[in-house]
Amino acid sequence: MLKVAYLSPIYFSNVDIPFLQEMKEHCEIHFYPIVDYGQRGCAIDFEDFPTHSGLYRGEDFQEIRVFSELIDISKTTVVYRKEKHSWALGNLRVTMELYRRLKKENYDIIHVTEVLRYFEWPLLQFRKKMVMSVHDPFLHSSMWSRVVESYHRIMYRLLPNFIIFNNQQKDDFIATYRMKRKNVHVSSLSKYSYLTAFPTAQAPTYHYALFFGKIRGYKGLEYLFPAMDMVHKKHPDFKLLVAGSGQYYFDISPYSNCDYIQILNRFFRDSELASLLANADFIVCPYNDATQSGVVMAAYAYDKPCIVTEVGGLPEMVEHGKLGIVVPPRDLHQLAQAMCTMIEQPTLLQQFANDIHAEYSSGRFAWKNIAVDMYKNVYLKMSK
Repeated sequence: MLKVAYLSPIYFSNVDIPFLQEMKEHCEIHFYPIVDYGQRGCAIDFEDFPTHSGLYRGEDFQEIRVFSELIDISKTTVVYRKEKHSWALGNLRVTMELYRRLKKENYDIIHVTEVLRYFEWPLLQFRKKMVMSVHDPFLHSSMWSRVVESYHRIMYRLLPNFIIFNNQQKDDFIATYRMKRKNVHVSSLSKYSYLTAFPTAQAPTYHYALFFGKIRGYKGLEYLFPAMDMVHKKHPDFKLLVAGSGQYYFDISPYSNCDYIQILNRFFRDSELASLLANADFIVCPYNDATQSGVVMAAYAYDKPCIVTEVGGLPEMVEHGKLGIVVPPRDLHQLAQAMCTMIEQPTLLQQFANDIHAEYSSGRFAWKNIAVDMYKNVYLKMSK
């Protein structure tokens, strides 16, 4: 049986937990969640942090133990970095401790889920065994810089194998970073099924659309808010909930006291998010640019349809007219019309939900099928 080390920061744990749950049926997989001091996660969200940097047993953390029925926590090792500055000597010490562990265990495959930072370069000694999941083939517009882009180019040249999560960007990804087509595999994401384990609050008396996630400049909220103004004129009892922490990049004062737009500007734990999702009519992702979105996969955990913009891989995730509605980016009129369609046609909304359940619970996008594809077409080929 193949022996795999899976190294991933906790902000990808909403993807990692359901994926590893299925992957353990095919190989001996060892999970290394990476935690920086004070870092908030998704599925894994630490409340208390160790006193010192180092490698810790997964069993020692309640935040890991809650997933004992999904993953093998005896094969889970938390990589904790206490130092706040990436150049701190303590971070290098932890990397060297991790390096020695990986060398001792002699894994067949080392699967990483983000670009290695410069203090992690010792791990490049294992690069021939490495495959990298690339969640963002291209940097978001609000996060792009020449320095970061150049660093990504360097790192992509050093690693041999890559996984991306949509076909739409495959050709551009290969061309931009001058990769060999045979070394880039397209996989899929599936629903964040672990969310349904959380109890949900009683539904409110009103109906609402939900936007959630970190507030960033590419998220398109400057179009969603005025679109909701238009929706309100036709459906005065319908509301929009905007849930997520971050600095708003445009003036929201005209909407601060609207009774039909509720702005919840803070971090939401999964236990809270579960209720928001379960009780929403649908989810809205009005992004100006994107790769793919974990928001959609969280929505699909509750079979909730989404309105998304035609950017990146979102149209692959939300098949227009089958799993939701796709609109052009920065078009508040079509965005408002799509929201009105969802509100006015409950039968269509239910049909979307039925198709989501079929596709993502047992169909082509179910985690069990994604795991089989990953094992056969990535791990086995790499091990030969």
